[in-house]
Amino acid sequence: MRMVERQRKVENPGEGMTLVDHLAELRRRIMIIIGTLL
Repeated sequence: MRMVERQRKVENPGEGMTLVDHLAELRRRIMIIIGTLL
């Protein structure tokens, strides 16, 4: 399900970016940062 959302974002980047999308992106970046620190 996430792969479908990711492909949809790639098809039209910057379009239809909702607050949920921004929060998901922020959470993903935070998890990556935490992963690199551990």
